[in-house]
Amino acid sequence: MGRSKPTTLVACSQCGRDWPPQHLVAGLCEDCAARRIGAQTLVAASIEARGYREGWDPQEFAARQCCKLMEELAELLNAVCDKSPTSYHVWAFFLVEGARLARGAFDGPRELWWKDDQVQVDAPQAMKELADLQVVIFCLAQVLGELAGQPFDIVRAAIEKAETDVGRGVRGQIEGETDQTLDK
Repeated sequence: MGRSKPTTLVACSQCGRDWPPQHLVAGLCEDCAARRIGAQTLVAASIEARGYREGWDPQEFAARQCCKLMEELAELLNAVCDKSPTSYHVWAFFLVEGARLARGAFDGPRELWWKDDQVQVDAPQAMKELADLQVVIFCLAQVLGELAGQPFDIVRAAIEKAETDVGRGVRGQIEGETDQTLDK
């Protein structure tokens, strides 16, 4: 009978307890991370660990996140509305088509989509708009939990999703990976 390979443990930088590496985010175990840093920081650390910030300055990363938001919004629309584009209202059709273009910008080469003069982030205004988006996300999460007949903690779900996806790396950089969610 073969022996299983021993798991290497890593100490949490806050409490010092040993954990398997996949249970640490930014060097902290889940318990310490929850006390010390917020959900936003945990998700951002996972996205960084996944490789999505690599090679992008903060302004470009912000613009690319807007592209990603468009893609995810179109996928959400497909989950909430009839999936037939012919039954969409005109605005929904343009959102889905815009999301296809946004996905191209997110995944595409820097020189094609990201010119220095195209990205000028107004951080204070963007922060206000992002807070507006988050209110909508929280309200939608609440009603989806009601519809599903079970509580839905969107913050916890986002942390779990981001941490789980770290191993996937950057979309399109894994051999054989094809994700055509908007084409479904």
